[in-house]
Amino acid sequence: MNGDEPISILRAAERPAVTLLRNSGPWGVIAKQTAIGFVGVLVAGTFAGILGSWGFGLGVCCVAVPSAYFAWSSQRTMEPGRIVGQGLVKVVSTGGLIALVLVNDLVQPGWFFSGLLAGQGAYWWALVEKPNNNQS
Repeated sequence: MNGDEPISILRAAERPAVTLLRNSGPWGVIAKQTAIGFVGVLVAGTFAGILGSWGFGLGVCCVAVPSAYFAWSSQRTMEPGRIVGQGLVKVVSTGGLIALVLVNDLVQPGWFFSGLLAGQGAYWWALVEKPNNNQS
């Protein structure tokens, strides 16, 4: 309940997403994933060489590439059905990319999963980031 009148579940679920977009913009998460990926690749390269860097970078890419598609496509519509469909494409493509990397044995699994977690960590970073007070 919001005061006198109830709010719909879709409107209530929209609030965290609106806050996330207001704080970071639609491409803010992608920028954070890119920054995390770049730093992580350098760290992995320092500790594990080229194979560690490759694994970490592919892990971040498995999260960031579908996220970039979702950010791009969600800018074009606010229809609930399309947003659900785009989210489904994002989840399936993320899983497909992970499977493709693991089936082909392209990486060191520890660094790869570290990259996946770091890429997902960009969402937490965007959620906890304080809003910029200069925005209107």
